[in-house]
Amino acid sequence: MKIIEDKNFLSKNSIYFIENGILAPDFPFFLYNRTTTIDGDQNHFLGHVVIRRPEERSETDPLYNSDYAENFINIFEDFIKKNKINCQELLRCCVNLTFNTMGENCPTHEDHTYPHKQLIVYLNDCDKEAVTVLLDKSKKKKIAEITPEKYKGVCFESGPHYMKFPKKDIRLAIIYTFR
Repeated sequence: MKIIEDKNFLSKNSIYFIENGILAPDFPFFLYNRTTTIDGDQNHFLGHVVIRRPEERSETDPLYNSDYAENFINIFEDFIKKNKINCQELLRCCVNLTFNTMGENCPTHEDHTYPHKQLIVYLNDCDKEAVTVLLDKSKKKKIAEITPEKYKGVCFESGPHYMKFPKKDIRLAIIYTFR
């Protein structure tokens, strides 16, 4: 599995939006009752959905679910342009604000049932143990542990993964899926 990690891709405008938009006290977050689509997941998180999953929207729904969509698209484009990654379709975009909850980590999952790529952009320095763990297809072997660092972007192919909840503070990240 190819993993692209970049700590220096954001434009000045994107950094400004993160600092004065997403990290501002009045940025809207909504409570979700599970961190994955897996039945039985009872871990809550706060989220801001920019683009709903294709399987959760109809043809008549607007593509964007956020007044800030253009800013999030700019962050995505900062990463894919700098790292020369092809994108045919942006499938999903959501800001996830996770915190110490019921379990140690969210369930192992894949974001979609079809092939896709994933980009995680970390927005804060948080508990370094709140890693994202990538697994092989059998879900038995760790391929990578990604440590959250403010302004780091990490892109990888679809595959089983999970994230550990922070024991203190919050973990704030933008999750993009695309093909």
